[in-house]
Amino acid sequence: MKITKQDLIERIRAYLNHQIGYRELVEWAETGLMEGEFPDSEASVLTSALARIGLMDVQEFGLNWDDFENLLQQIGYKAQVTLVPA
Repeated sequence: MKITKQDLIERIRAYLNHQIGYRELVEWAETGLMEGEFPDSEASVLTSALARIGLMDVQEFGLNWDDFENLLQQIGYKAQVTLVPA
């Protein structure tokens, strides 16, 4: 299973847009850590991010908005929020 920064961004985006649940994101991150293949230049940052996401189902290690912003910044992205009518 190949994982790139773009794959990680797409999963985080899907989670933040309520397209996938936290459990699905956590399971993807855990599987990625165990079975993932990473580009050499991205391996360190990706494994660190996946490890953090993989623990978010443990109450003490949950991620809040600031945590996601920091995680995204570490991989070279910035979060931007768009509000739409409900």
